[in-house]
Amino acid sequence: GLSFFVFQRIMLFAGGKQSADELEPIDVLDEDIQDIEDCYVPESIWGETLEATLRKELFTRNPSSTMPPPGSLIFDHSAGVPVILTLLTTAILKLGGEQTDGIFREASNRDDLEYYRDQISGGNYASITLDGAWDEKAGPRIDSVHVAADLLKSWLRSLKEPLFPLSLYSDCVDAGRAKTPKEANQVYDKLEPANRACLEHLFGFLKRLAKHSDKTRMDESNFALVFHPNLLRDESGDPMTFQQNSEYQRRFIHYLISGSTEIG
Repeated sequence: GLSFFVFQRIMLFAGGKQSADELEPIDVLDEDIQDIEDCYVPESIWGETLEATLRKELFTRNPSSTMPPPGSLIFDHSAGVPVILTLLTTAILKLGGEQTDGIFREASNRDDLEYYRDQISGGNYASITLDGAWDEKAGPRIDSVHVAADLLKSWLRSLKEPLFPLSLYSDCVDAGRAKTPKEANQVYDKLEPANRACLEHLFGFLKRLAKHSDKTRMDESNFALVFHPNLLRDESGDPMTFQQNSEYQRRFIHYLISGSTEIG
């Protein structure tokens, strides 16, 4: 599954020589291959970049596939929505999220949350997949909407680079100061296709949930308040700066949820 990438690395080791006559023998040991795999396919989906998550899912679902070169997935709109995101939003809907008071605001059971975090860490999402028959021997399947909601927030918060990159943080805050969504949409258009694809799915999902605020007591503004810390991060890491900008961050996310297309 990593043959293409390994070939690229070998060519780099060879100094970019083009013809077979120019190449000198190179010993590629098993541990070298493992090192390449460890770098290219992360061990866990937690604490990685969006592209690393996409690579992990691709390799986990189809180990014999030819892995794309680094950087390619992030520019592929169709590959931009990780399976974990679609499975968790689906699970929240199937578990009654549209009728749950305080969805995304009420905390889940900590032990249950840690259990499912560990279960899906390596890219095996069976325990959060609610379609099809379930083999009880495989262990419990997620049955709490609050656990599914906390898993979604936890994955977003754990990303090495938030879906709105650090380089755009100031632009996001400035757009939140504006009186109209025009500036927010301009910032949104600066995102890489994969980031936009993720956010389109997430915001469309939140817009759908917000239609049921009479039951959940969570409208678009409430969702923006809950999600902006998981989507935006100040490069300086100064909590005081982040707190001072909190209202602008919330308004920025609110603009984008309001302007999104509800998912089916």
